[in-house]
Amino acid sequence: MNNRDNNEVQITSAQPSRSEQKRRMLALQKTGEILIHLSENQLEQIHLPENLHQAIIEARRLQKNRAAFKRQRQFIARLMRQMDTEAIEGALTELEMQHSRESAHFHQIERWRDRLLSAQTASVLTELIDQYPGTDRRRLQQLLQKATRKKQSGSGKRAQRELFSFLRELTGG
Repeated sequence: MNNRDNNEVQITSAQPSRSEQKRRMLALQKTGEILIHLSENQLEQIHLPENLHQAIIEARRLQKNRAAFKRQRQFIARLMRQMDTEAIEGALTELEMQHSRESAHFHQIERWRDRLLSAQTASVLTELIDQYPGTDRRRLQQLLQKATRKKQSGSGKRAQRELFSFLRELTGG
């Protein structure tokens, strides 16, 4: 093999294969699909270029027309192929982490509510007050008694929601 052949091998190996290009395009389409399904508030947090933002808005409008929606998704992927998507993917990751934190907090509040409504109320109540010293004890006890009473009668959904709301405010959520 002479020097010229070595240069050709190096040049062709530096270019991505067609399969790799297709995988990248499909990944960009998937990222575009995620962007399309974000709320307007979440989309604003990402700070997209204007042409990409408009293409996403147009895709939302075209969702009922399957063929047009597919073409628009491909167009969004083509736009993204021309830009550095690292910042967009980082922002999407941050949004996903934020959602995970909010879900974990929500589940923590649900656990507090369920534990308070269980049979061992006094010890759980003390634990909650110790963890959150600024707790309005009287209000908490009123909500807890109401929720317990309603739960025993089988109609406690509203009272449990009120208790949940109080716990959400108490825990900073």
